[in-house]
Amino acid sequence: MIAGAVLIDSFNWQGLQKYRFKAIAADLPHLGDSICGLMGFDVYKDYRVYFNYKDSIIVFKKPVLNSAVADSSALPVIIPFVLSGHLPVVKGSIEGQTVVMGIDCAATPNLIAAKWMSKIKGITPMGTTLLRGGGAPVLVTWGSIKQFFIEGVLYPGMNFTFDDKSLSEINRGSNIAIDGLLGIPFFKQYKTVIDFPNKRIEVYDK
Repeated sequence: MIAGAVLIDSFNWQGLQKYRFKAIAADLPHLGDSICGLMGFDVYKDYRVYFNYKDSIIVFKKPVLNSAVADSSALPVIIPFVLSGHLPVVKGSIEGQTVVMGIDCAATPNLIAAKWMSKIKGITPMGTTLLRGGGAPVLVTWGSIKQFFIEGVLYPGMNFTFDDKSLSEINRGSNIAIDGLLGIPFFKQYKTVIDFPNKRIEVYDK
Protein backbone atom coordinates (compact mmCIF):
# COMPACT_ATOMS: atom_id res chain seq x y z
CA MET A 1 0.00 0.00 0.00
CA ILE A 2 1.37 3.40 -1.04
CA ALA A 3 0.39 6.29 1.27
CA GLY A 4 1.20 9.94 1.78
CA ALA A 5 -0.24 13.06 3.44
CA VAL A 6 -2.25 15.54 1.38
CA LEU A 7 -3.96 18.84 2.20
CA ILE A 8 -7.70 18.97 1.41
CA ASP A 9 -8.96 22.49 0.64
CA SER A 10 -12.69 21.74 0.98
CA PHE A 11 -14.79 18.68 1.84
CA ASN A 12 -18.60 18.50 1.88
CA TRP A 13 -20.67 15.48 2.82
CA GLN A 14 -24.44 15.97 2.99
CA GLY A 15 -23.93 19.50 4.31
CA LEU A 16 -21.12 18.60 6.71
CA GLN A 17 -18.36 20.98 5.63
CA LYS A 18 -14.65 20.95 6.48
CA TYR A 19 -11.91 23.22 5.15
CA ARG A 20 -8.15 22.83 4.81
CA PHE A 21 -7.30 19.65 6.70
CA LYS A 22 -4.77 16.89 6.25
CA ALA A 23 -5.72 13.45 4.94
CA ILE A 24 -3.91 10.29 3.95
CA ALA A 25 -3.85 9.43 0.25
CA ALA A 26 -3.47 5.69 -0.24
CA ASP A 27 -4.29 2.81 -2.54
CA LEU A 28 -7.36 1.01 -1.16
CA PRO A 29 -7.92 -1.97 -3.49
CA HIS A 30 -9.64 -4.02 -0.76
CA LEU A 31 -12.56 -1.53 -0.78
CA GLY A 32 -13.40 -2.06 -4.44
CA ASP A 33 -13.92 0.48 -7.19
CA SER A 34 -17.07 2.16 -5.83
CA ILE A 35 -15.48 3.56 -2.61
CA CYS A 36 -13.03 6.43 -3.00
CA GLY A 37 -11.93 6.80 0.62
CA LEU A 38 -12.67 6.53 4.33
CA MET A 39 -14.01 9.11 6.77
CA GLY A 40 -12.69 8.96 10.30
CA PHE A 41 -12.11 10.78 13.55
CA ASP A 42 -11.31 14.15 11.95
CA VAL A 43 -14.88 14.22 10.61
CA TYR A 44 -16.61 12.76 13.69
CA LYS A 45 -14.74 14.42 16.57
CA ASP A 46 -16.92 17.54 16.92
CA TYR A 47 -20.27 15.74 16.71
CA ARG A 48 -22.79 13.54 18.43
CA VAL A 49 -23.08 10.72 15.88
CA TYR A 50 -26.12 8.43 15.70
CA PHE A 51 -25.47 5.10 13.97
CA ASN A 52 -28.59 3.32 12.73
CA TYR A 53 -27.31 0.33 10.77
CA LYS A 54 -30.80 -1.22 10.54
CA ASP A 55 -32.08 1.70 8.44
CA SER A 56 -28.66 2.61 6.93
CA ILE A 57 -28.67 6.09 8.51
CA ILE A 58 -25.94 8.18 10.17
CA VAL A 59 -27.01 11.44 11.88
CA PHE A 60 -24.55 14.17 12.94
CA LYS A 61 -25.56 16.75 15.56
CA LYS A 62 -23.55 19.39 17.38
CA PRO A 63 -23.74 18.56 21.12
CA VAL A 64 -23.58 20.89 24.10
CA LEU A 65 -20.55 20.18 26.26
CA ASN A 66 -21.33 18.62 29.67
CA SER A 67 -24.99 18.42 28.67
CA ALA A 68 -27.63 15.93 29.72
CA VAL A 69 -28.60 13.21 27.26
CA ALA A 70 -30.27 14.86 24.29
CA ASP A 71 -32.93 12.20 23.57
CA SER A 72 -35.51 12.39 26.38
CA SER A 73 -37.98 9.97 24.77
CA ALA A 74 -36.05 6.96 26.07
CA LEU A 75 -33.44 6.72 28.77
CA PRO A 76 -30.25 5.17 27.38
CA VAL A 77 -27.45 3.31 29.05
CA ILE A 78 -24.49 5.68 29.23
CA ILE A 79 -21.07 4.17 28.52
CA PRO A 80 -18.18 6.58 29.21
CA PHE A 81 -15.09 6.20 27.06
CA VAL A 82 -11.54 7.48 26.89
CA LEU A 83 -9.68 8.23 23.69
CA SER A 84 -6.57 6.39 22.60
CA GLY A 85 -5.50 8.52 19.67
CA HIS A 86 -8.63 8.59 17.51
CA LEU A 87 -10.15 5.45 19.04
CA PRO A 88 -12.88 5.46 21.75
CA VAL A 89 -11.96 2.82 24.35
CA VAL A 90 -14.40 1.08 26.73
CA LYS A 91 -14.34 -1.83 29.17
CA GLY A 92 -16.46 -4.90 28.53
CA SER A 93 -16.95 -8.27 30.17
CA ILE A 94 -16.86 -11.83 28.82
CA GLU A 95 -17.74 -14.59 31.29
CA GLY A 96 -16.76 -12.29 34.17
CA GLN A 97 -13.40 -11.36 32.63
CA THR A 98 -12.67 -7.72 31.81
CA VAL A 99 -11.67 -6.81 28.25
CA VAL A 100 -10.52 -3.41 27.00
CA MET A 101 -12.09 -2.70 23.62
CA GLY A 102 -11.73 0.01 21.01
CA ILE A 103 -14.79 1.17 19.06
CA ASP A 104 -14.43 1.14 15.25
CA CYS A 105 -17.67 1.80 13.38
CA ALA A 106 -16.34 0.16 10.20
CA ALA A 107 -14.86 -3.04 11.64
CA THR A 108 -16.55 -6.27 10.59
CA PRO A 109 -16.56 -8.66 12.24
CA ASN A 110 -15.35 -7.64 15.69
CA LEU A 111 -11.72 -8.39 16.54
CA ILE A 112 -10.20 -9.83 19.71
CA ALA A 113 -6.77 -11.14 20.70
CA ALA A 114 -6.12 -14.82 19.93
CA LYS A 115 -5.38 -15.60 23.61
CA TRP A 116 -9.10 -15.26 24.38
CA MET A 117 -9.89 -18.43 22.42
CA SER A 118 -8.57 -20.49 25.34
CA LYS A 119 -10.16 -18.24 28.01
CA ILE A 120 -13.77 -18.24 26.76
CA LYS A 121 -16.02 -21.30 27.00
CA GLY A 122 -19.00 -19.91 25.11
CA ILE A 123 -17.61 -19.65 21.56
CA THR A 124 -19.57 -21.30 18.76
CA PRO A 125 -19.22 -22.10 15.92
CA MET A 126 -15.55 -21.93 15.02
CA GLY A 127 -14.10 -21.55 11.55
CA THR A 128 -11.59 -19.61 9.47
CA THR A 129 -11.98 -16.53 7.31
CA LEU A 130 -9.87 -14.00 5.45
CA LEU A 131 -9.30 -10.79 7.39
CA ARG A 132 -8.95 -7.93 4.92
CA GLY A 133 -7.34 -4.64 5.87
CA GLY A 134 -4.86 -2.26 4.34
CA GLY A 135 -2.42 -5.07 3.55
CA ALA A 136 -2.68 -8.59 2.17
CA PRO A 137 -5.60 -10.75 3.40
CA VAL A 138 -4.76 -12.90 6.45
CA LEU A 139 -6.38 -16.25 7.30
CA VAL A 140 -7.74 -16.05 10.88
CA THR A 141 -10.00 -18.00 13.22
CA TRP A 142 -13.47 -16.68 13.90
CA GLY A 143 -16.32 -17.57 16.24
CA SER A 144 -19.49 -16.26 17.87
CA ILE A 145 -19.16 -15.27 21.55
CA LYS A 146 -22.34 -16.22 23.37
CA GLN A 147 -22.50 -13.29 25.82
CA PHE A 148 -20.64 -9.97 25.80
CA PHE A 149 -21.52 -7.23 28.32
CA ILE A 150 -20.79 -3.50 28.50
CA GLU A 151 -22.17 -1.55 31.48
CA GLY A 152 -24.71 -4.32 32.05
CA VAL A 153 -25.95 -4.29 28.44
CA LEU A 154 -25.96 -7.77 26.88
CA TYR A 155 -24.68 -8.19 23.33
CA PRO A 156 -25.52 -11.82 22.49
CA GLY A 157 -23.98 -13.88 19.73
CA MET A 158 -21.53 -11.36 18.28
CA ASN A 159 -19.01 -12.64 15.75
CA PHE A 160 -15.31 -12.07 16.44
CA THR A 161 -12.11 -12.81 14.58
CA PHE A 162 -9.20 -13.91 16.77
CA ASP A 163 -5.98 -12.32 15.56
CA ASP A 164 -2.85 -10.95 17.23
CA LYS A 165 -1.10 -9.42 14.23
CA SER A 166 -3.79 -6.85 13.45
CA LEU A 167 -4.12 -6.01 17.13
CA SER A 168 -0.39 -5.51 17.65
CA GLU A 169 -0.38 -3.03 14.75
CA ILE A 170 -3.25 -1.10 16.37
CA ASN A 171 -1.53 -1.10 19.78
CA ARG A 172 1.86 -0.04 18.41
CA GLY A 173 2.51 3.46 19.74
CA SER A 174 -0.88 3.62 21.48
CA ASN A 175 -1.21 5.01 25.00
CA ILE A 176 -3.82 2.33 25.88
CA ALA A 177 -3.36 -1.33 24.99
CA ILE A 178 -6.66 -2.83 23.84
CA ASP A 179 -7.81 -6.45 23.70
CA GLY A 180 -9.87 -5.96 20.57
CA LEU A 181 -12.24 -3.89 18.45
CA LEU A 182 -16.04 -3.61 18.46
CA GLY A 183 -17.47 -2.76 15.05
CA ILE A 184 -20.56 -3.29 12.94
CA PRO A 185 -21.88 -6.34 14.89
CA PHE A 186 -21.80 -4.13 18.02
CA PHE A 187 -23.66 -1.22 16.39
CA LYS A 188 -26.29 -3.45 14.78
CA GLN A 189 -27.70 -4.72 18.06
CA TYR A 190 -28.98 -1.42 19.50
CA LYS A 191 -29.58 2.17 18.48
CA THR A 192 -26.25 3.71 19.39
CA VAL A 193 -24.96 7.28 19.68
CA ILE A 194 -21.31 8.22 20.09
CA ASP A 195 -21.04 11.70 21.61
CA PHE A 196 -17.40 12.49 20.86
CA PRO A 197 -17.08 15.88 22.62
CA ASN A 198 -18.73 14.55 25.81
CA LYS A 199 -16.83 11.22 25.56
CA ARG A 200 -19.83 8.96 26.05
CA ILE A 201 -21.73 6.26 24.18
CA GLU A 202 -25.52 6.17 24.50
CA VAL A 203 -27.22 2.80 23.97
CA TYR A 204 -30.98 2.83 23.34
CA ASP A 205 -33.53 0.03 22.98
CA LYS A 206 -33.65 -1.82 19.69
